[in-house]
Formats: sequence, structure tokens, C-alpha cells
Amino acid sequence: MTKRQNRNFPGLFLIALMMFAGCANGVQLQEVGHPDLSGLEPGVQKWLMSGRLRIESAAGGKEQQSAAWGNMAMLYHAYEMHGPAQTSYANAIALDENNFRWPYLLAFSHQRLGNHTEAEQYYLRAMQLDADYLSGWIHLGQVYLDDTQLAKAEAAFSRALEIDPENAAALTGMARFHIANRDFERAIDQLETAVEIQPTASQLHYYLAMAYRQTGDRELARQHMDQRGTVTPWFEDKLLIELSALHRNSRTYLDNGLAAFERGDLPAAAENYRLALESRPGDATTHLALSWVLELLGKPGQARAQVELSLEFDPDSAKAHYSKARLLEETGDDGQAAKHYLIAIAGDPQAEPPKLLLANLRMRQKQFKQAVDLFRQIDDADNADVLLLFRLALSLHASGDCLAAVATMERALTWQANSGTLNQGLIRTGSSCPLAVMADQRRWLALARQMFETRRSLDNAETLAMALAANGEAGEATRLQQSLLTNMPGGGAKRFAEDNLERYRQGLAAVRPWPEDNPFYSPPPAPLADKRAMADLPAPP
Repeated sequence: MTKRQNRNFPGLFLIALMMFAGCANGVQLQEVGHPDLSGLEPGVQKWLMSGRLRIESAAGGKEQQSAAWGNMAMLYHAYEMHGPAQTSYANAIALDENNFRWPYLLAFSHQRLGNHTEAEQYYLRAMQLDADYLSGWIHLGQVYLDDTQLAKAEAAFSRALEIDPENAAALTGMARFHIANRDFERAIDQLETAVEIQPTASQLHYYLAMAYRQTGDRELARQHMDQRGTVTPWFEDKLLIELSALHRNSRTYLDNGLAAFERGDLPAAAENYRLALESRPGDATTHLALSWVLELLGKPGQARAQVELSLEFDPDSAKAHYSKARLLEETGDDGQAAKHYLIAIAGDPQAEPPKLLLANLRMRQKQFKQAVDLFRQIDDADNADVLLLFRLALSLHASGDCLAAVATMERALTWQANSGTLNQGLIRTGSSCPLAVMADQRRWLALARQMFETRRSLDNAETLAMALAANGEAGEATRLQQSLLTNMPGGGAKRFAEDNLERYRQGLAAVRPWPEDNPFYSPPPAPLADKRAMADLPAPP
């Protein structure tokens, strides 16, 4: 189809509707004015067009054609196009006078617009077809209250309470009737019952405050006024639930996606984000939200594709560059990952996760001064992230500032005083710091002895040897280091221990807390499902 033909597409459907509206199965139908769909999302336009196609192709008897018109009306209704919706409902009713659905939904459309006379007319018609449909009596009662037809309101709510005596909405409607009739005690009884049934319906407290004020109980009136809100009593209306499900724009899908994500249904979240993109192609934030869910589903390849699409539509998105950096880290491409972390930080200087993950990456690259700078940008006096403090301390020591490293380890221990790793870190950074004062060295030696006596592990033995050497007890340090080397496996850790043994023999202290190839100096990339790493990714817009 050419662009010119595509522009005329809605007009062709209007002609078809106008022609079809004339007469069907001997029933005179009303003409339906075609609404302008150009301002709607492409997916919504397609969805509404599908309803018109069903009308044009409807075959069979009156019931089938009525269903086509009624379903088209519901589509218009779902998108608040009340004019064409009401005309389409009227055509559906004309073709099938015994179908409860169409007069009921037409009544609800009129109620939304404040057309009380028409709403009453069609609710009554609907309730003649299904007198046990609870929601209809509640809606009809609300119409009567709004139109100050109090006797009719009482009758409608009474019928609703016959069907369900514990329906909070019906109780509220009846209570409002009693307030209007100045029967405040009965109103209070019904409202208190409604609150017990639906404690989250905060609007009930407003009516209770009104009623208590009229009885002279100002204290209870004040208490309920303080609790008032806008949440109305909920009641199930299957037809309106069905109607709301037809509203299929990107906003609906995004809301559904977020709800699915929050309840842990990741496949449903991904499907809703995909549907949102069908309705609104090219939305960068939705592509990014979908990439997040795909990461959590263990599909990094698909996640990368969504991030690339997000950057295609929004090249400056800091969050998209951050997400791309994390995915690149997962593939081992630290160089490109660092580039995208830097773009993310420049785009959003306040965001902490890109700085944290880039600092970890710089540690792996042995660029410790850059790591220190990044860690310090997200560190503050109240920081309780002991892993961050531990890595900052190691980076400070490796970049030549051992006193700051010791102070940082001390800070970490204020949050986790019993951590064996942190206590080892303090002893080792202090014992390999030539600027540390002797009083501290003696304190660290006492701590090292205590740890070794508690648990005679190779790590604790090596830590004690370092503290002994730093305190000038080279002989004991040498003997202990020799004994632990006999039980130590080969590799970098053993070479580190052998180097320290040679220093102890010369009366020297160790120069670093752990060997350079120790995993402490090479934080791994954050797992794709790591919540801390994901913390700054977007919630759906």
C-alpha cells in the first residue's frame, strides 16, 4: 500500500461504516461518525481498525452483527471515544434487544459523562435482562444519588445488599443515602462495617467524619478526617474488567509489565514490554526496560540487542550506556565497558552504580589511583558498604597511601567488627605500612595472635607473621613463615609468601597485604541479575 493510499485508509472505513450503518437484517441502524485516529499510537490505530473490519465482514443473523457492533463499541469506549461508542452500542441493542451487555455498557458510558437520565434508562433496561447483576444496582444507585433521587437510590442499594449483604460499595451507597436523610447513626453503622470489609478504602473515612461531626462527636470526626483519602470501595464488575482489558496502548502494557516484574513474573513482564514496543515503536526507555528483564531471564544476547536499539533512539542515554557497559563486562571486554561507563557517568554524574562498577573494573586493570577516585566519589562518612570500603582500602594501599588504607579498614570494622576478612585486612594493611605508628603495630600484633589462637589457618598464620615482622620480631616471623610454606600450594600466593620470608630474614616487613593476583584485587563483573548493579536502571516510564 502506498503512503497516499495509507492516508486514505481511515476514510475508506468510514465510508464502509456509513454504508453498513443504513440497514441490517431489516433493522435501521444509526450512522457512526468516524473519530480521528491520527493522534493515537500505531498499535492502537491497528487495534481499532480491526474492530471495524469485523463489522464490515460480519455475517449471519442479527446476534452476530449485534456482537460485531457491540465489540466495536467497547473498543471505542475503552479509549474514551464516547460518541461513536454510544452510537455503536445503540446499533448493537437494535440488532439484539435481549443481550444484557450492550445496554449496561451504554449506561456506564452515559454515567461517566454525567448523563443521568440516559444512564438510568439503560441501567434499568439492562437490569430487566439480568436482575442479579450486582454491579448494575450499585451503579444505578450512584446515578440516583448524584441526581438526588434518594428514594430510588435507597431501592437500588437495597437490592444490591439483598444480593450481597457484605458489599462495601453497596453499604457505602446506603450510608450516603442515610446521611442525606440525616439518619447519621445508621450511616455510621454501615460505614464502620464497610471499613471492616475494606480497610484500604480511605474515602470511607471522609463520610464517617461527616457523620460523626453531625452527631456531635468531634474527636472521632477529626480522627476519621485525618485518615481520609481517595480510594473508593472496590467491587467486582466483570464487564468493566473486560472493557478495561481492551485498552491496549503502550501505557497499559508498561503498567502491566511493571506489575508483572514486581510480582516476579519475568516472562510476562518481557511480553508486555514487547507489546508496548509494538504499540509505540522506537521508545528508548522501553527497549532499555526490556533489556533489564531479558538480563534477569538469562538472555544476555537478546538484552544486548535491546540496549543497542535503546541507544539508536537515544544515543545520549546515560542509563543505556551503563547497561551496555555491564553487558560488555560480561563478555570480558573491559576496555569498551570502561568507555561506556565513562559516558554514563558524564551523562548522569549523580548516579553511583556506574562509578562503583567502573572502580571495580579499574582494580582489575591495576589502575588503582583511578579506582580510588571513583570509590571516593560514592563514599561518605555514613557509608556502611563494607565491601566498597574494603576495596577502597586495598586501592589506597596499592596506590601508595597506606595510612589512608588503614583508616578506611578501621571504618569498615565499625560496621562489621567481627569480620575475619576485615580484621585480616586491617592487620595486613597496617603491617605493610612503614608509616604506621608502633602503638598501632602492637595492637595489630595482639589482634593477629588472638585470631591465630582462635583458628590456626594458613591465612591467619601468614597474617600473624606479617604483624610479627612489622613489630621487629623477625626471628619468630621467619620461623612461622617457614612452617606455613611447607603446607602452602604453589602459585602466586606461595611466591608472595616466599618473597615475604626473604624480607623477614633480612629484618624487613612485608610491603603489600596480599599478592597482586589475589582475587581481592580483581573484583569480578557484577552478575547480570545483581540487584545492586541494576539499581539505577529505569523503571518503566
